[in-house]
Formats: sequence, C-alpha cells, structure tokens
Amino acid sequence: TPADFTRNIVGRPFRGFNRRGKFLIMKLSAERMLLVNPILLEQYILTALDAPGQEDLLRLATIDGSELYYLDETQMGIAYYIVSPQIREVPRQASRDPDVLDQSPDSPAFKQGLSSYQSKIKVVLTQDQFLAGIGNADADEV
Repeated sequence: TPADFTRNIVGRPFRGFNRRGKFLIMKLSAERMLLVNPILLEQYILTALDAPGQEDLLRLATIDGSELYYLDETQMGIAYYIVSPQIREVPRQASRDPDVLDQSPDSPAFKQGLSSYQSKIKVVLTQDQFLAGIGNADADEV
C-alpha cells in the first residue's frame, strides 16, 4: 500500500542511480531498489526542497536539501519497490539481454542480433528483442 511504501522508504539512504532499458533504477540501502518505467511522457526534476506547484507521482528528498520529482501527466508510469533478488520478477528486467547503450555497434553480439531485422533501427531500439530497449521518445533522439 502507499502507506507501507512511505513507512519503509522514509530515511532509507540512496546508494546510486542507474538505468536499464526504459527503467530508472534507484539503489537504496538494505538491497532495496526503486525502479520506475515512465511508459510515455515522463519528467524527472531535481529542484529545491518544497518547490511550489509540483503535481508529482513520486517525490524523494535528498540529504542536500533538494527533491527529485517524478511527474507523470499520462498516469501510465509504473514504479516497483523491491529487494534486489526480485528484479527478475519485474517485466523487461528479467532477461539478461544487453542494454542498448552498453553495446558498441561494432560488437559481434550487436551485429548478430541486428542481422535478423529487416526494419528501421527505431524498431530494433524499442522492441526489447535482443537488447534491453529504450522508449519511443528516446529512440527519436538517437
């Protein structure tokens, strides 16, 4: 429940940020992780504490007095609050496919995976077939 989540996460230190495919991964203490898949339109804002007028799905205060807001106007985003071993249960995180940003276009694995496609590169980057893909909006930037 939201109340259980709030009770459990308050005061828990961050150990780092990462991303894999479409997910922002926040590593917390005691093997806890918060994974956010924004789905469509997303916005992450790091701003001064208690910034006025923020309609947020998720707001995390940092020790330096800033807050990280996750804004989701479409209300389609999904957040998973898990312990590390549960990452295999999160959709699109279970596979060990390489991340699209970890692969060199010259690597043999990338060339082999790409050889089976007869479509635009955007399809390859977003489909999660042989790569942990990225979202449509991000693929438009590539």
